[in-house]
Order: sequence, then structure tokens, then C-alpha cells
Amino acid sequence: SRKKNIQKGLFHRVSNGQISINRLLGVLFEYEGVFAIWSAHQSVFLAEAKDSDDLVAIKEVAISKKIEKLSIFREIDVMRTFDHKNVLRCLSYDASEARVRIILEYCPLGSLADLITRTKESESSLAESEVCDFGRQIASALNYIHDLKVLHRDLKPDNIMVTSGNLLKICDFGVCRVLQDGESKANSAKTFVGTIQYCAPELLQNAAYGPPGDIWGLGTILVELATLGKPFGESDAFLAICNRISKGAFRPLPESYSWKFRSTIQRILQIEPKNRPTTDELLKYPLFIQSDTEVEEYYEEDFDESSSHSDISDNHDSSQISSSIDSSCSSSDYSFNNDS
Repeated sequence: SRKKNIQKGLFHRVSNGQISINRLLGVLFEYEGVFAIWSAHQSVFLAEAKDSDDLVAIKEVAISKKIEKLSIFREIDVMRTFDHKNVLRCLSYDASEARVRIILEYCPLGSLADLITRTKESESSLAESEVCDFGRQIASALNYIHDLKVLHRDLKPDNIMVTSGNLLKICDFGVCRVLQDGESKANSAKTFVGTIQYCAPELLQNAAYGPPGDIWGLGTILVELATLGKPFGESDAFLAICNRISKGAFRPLPESYSWKFRSTIQRILQIEPKNRPTTDELLKYPLFIQSDTEVEEYYEEDFDESSSHSDISDNHDSSQISSSIDSSCSSSDYSFNNDS
């Protein structure tokens, strides 16, 4: 019945990693929740394996520069080593001089960004338990790739796919960094990459980026899931966002969310990388293991309820970020995070 619901000709045929091209029209189309996204540089097609009913996604990337080719093959090389339920699998690939096609797991529910958009459009919200479950899954994926000495470096809702049962899979490793033998995780990369709304403060200071940078990205995603808004405001002004990031001035969390959740966010979104929890530590947080056992004792030890409000004193020198940040960009409407 599924085949009857999908128009004839909307499949590339896939067999042993080779694609027999039956080209789709280069247009945006949507059919029963299955999306094919077309752009000038990249498209994603729904495909069916030749000898089974399995659906896969084919990411097709046009290559115009050598640096683009290096990036896409780095992504392929890294993804083909992964085997974790919360990391998107690369099944195979096909390449020519002009373009590369990567065969990936198919995720019928789109990205986490799509889920956020659908939730907003339905004038609904995500329950704290849902957000915590998503956080646990992302932390588990990060724990896995960090153990393999891989830094994602561009963690955001667009780069996390959603499949049946709200199972998350992080993807898009085009700007990832693989640490070499002997290279310190704490002093690993200084190249400015990523998306500003989810960018860790240390990147704005041209400081080293390590696993704590990915942890910061996780924190910003949790804020966005809880609030359904950009973690550091809806402004497109680069300097205004930088100013808020430099102060840890993230969007206020809904009043319906518990102080346990607020405490967890404050622990994650610490300005100093060394003060953020590791993925091992995060996965032991009661909020993420979804156990009520000893939860109260765990959080009561060091939670200061006043720290959930926007009047927290900010002890971070934002001039270290950029002397040109617009000082007129007010952060008074955002929750401040105090390193301690």
C-alpha cells in the first residue's frame, strides 16, 4: 500500500551502493510526511532498496571546489565508522567528479528543527519529560563519538534527525574534527565553524574547542526544545547574539519546567568549558536516566533557586569575546548563567 501512495518515478533505485539514475524533477515536493529537499548545492531523495522494501535517503551534493570535496569525503569516512543507535548511519556512497551521493538511513519524521516547527505551528509545547529524553539521546550519541575522538562542532536541531518512536540520530559531520593520536581533547581545534546561535563562547574568543563545545551545543538545543525559540533570542544581529552568548544569557525557560531541569541547563551552559559536565557525567544525571530515585537529593545539594532568574550577576568579561560587540544590545530579558 505504501508503494501505491508514492508517485511513480519518485525513487532512485539502489543496489550494492550503486545508483541507477532515474532522475527526479529538481523541485521541492512533499508527500505524506516524506520530504525531498532541493537546493543549489544539495538534495535529499527518498529511495527504495532494489531487493527489499527498505527505504533509504540519498544525500546528493554538488561539488564545485576542492574544499567541498574534502569536507564531504571527511563526512563519509567518519560516518562509516559509526555504529550507534543515535548516530545516523552511512550505508554507502557513489561519487563522480561533479557530485557525491551518500546513502543514509531514512528518518521519516525529518529533523529536530522540523519537530520544533510542527510543535509551534500546532500551538503546542514539548513536555519536560520529552525534552529530557531527547537530551539523553543526544548525550549518548556525543558520548559515543567523543570516545572515538570525534568532535561534531555543529550541533543544532537541523543536524539531528528523528525517526519512528522519536528516536534521534545526529548527522551532518561535514565540519567535524577527528583528534589525532596524542592530541589533547582539551586543546584540539581553533577554527571557527558552526552556527552562531549554538556556538560555544570559547569559539568567539578563538580559544581551543574540545568536547565541552559539543556539550554547550546540547545545552542550547535543550533550551530551544523547552522554549520553542532560538536559545539566544530571535535577533539576526550577529553582535547581539555574541553579546548574549558571552554572558550565558539564554532564553528564559518555561515556568512549568522543574528546578531540576533548570539546574541541569545551568550546569551545561557554563561559560568556562572546564566547568561543563562531560557526557559520562551527563548520562548519570537523574533527569536524563529518567529515574525518580534520589533525584531530590542529587539536585538539592547545590541548586540555588535564585540562579534561575535573570538577575544573576555576570562575572564574565565579555570584552574578551570582542571589543566591538554592541554594548547597547540589552540582555536583561534573558536568563544569566554564572560560572562558579
